[in-house]
Amino acid sequence: MKLRWKIPYHILKPLVLILFHLKVTGIENLPKNGGCIIACNHISYLDPPLLGFAAGRELYYLAKEGLFKEVNKFFTWLIITYNAIPLRREGMDLRAVKCVLTLLRRGEVLVLFPEGTRSTSGRLLPPKPGLGFIAWHADVPVIPTHIRGANARIGDILMGKEKITITFGKACNPREYGKDYRVLSESIMKEIEGLSGGDNRC
Repeated sequence: MKLRWKIPYHILKPLVLILFHLKVTGIENLPKNGGCIIACNHISYLDPPLLGFAAGRELYYLAKEGLFKEVNKFFTWLIITYNAIPLRREGMDLRAVKCVLTLLRRGEVLVLFPEGTRSTSGRLLPPKPGLGFIAWHADVPVIPTHIRGANARIGDILMGKEKITITFGKACNPREYGKDYRVLSESIMKEIEGLSGGDNRC
């Protein structure tokens, strides 16, 4: 874990746990070493930083290319500093894919949101085949992960009316699903849905 990640992690984590009433379960399913993919549903802009505090390992993220230009210079600096990798939405972004495959083979942890975008309804969306493609070619464990409550009103979260729960599931071996990227993505999405307790709402 790089110093720029380690210092804010240790300083801010207790505050995040208290203010956001964050509960983390299944953390033993996340490998302490070696490359892996955290595949998580996506319901809020809070998801990436909350996963960072929950995981206890330095994480890398794919983020749409526009985010690096559309907000402001500080936000751009922030997401680059904390390992966001720009992804072009149109077609296959081979540069981004090569980058994340290198990171995974080097032993890093990559966060992927299989739905490809935030679910504004809170319900799980159909997954994109990109997760399957990356998982198959990286040949690393995939940790299905479910986050609940992060899309609640911030006031309700801070007042404790809504609690945020992050659940890490048991690792999936992508090679057990066959080389059909869409089927692989859908199979991992089913694992994520299973972590929700059968409730497709988040």
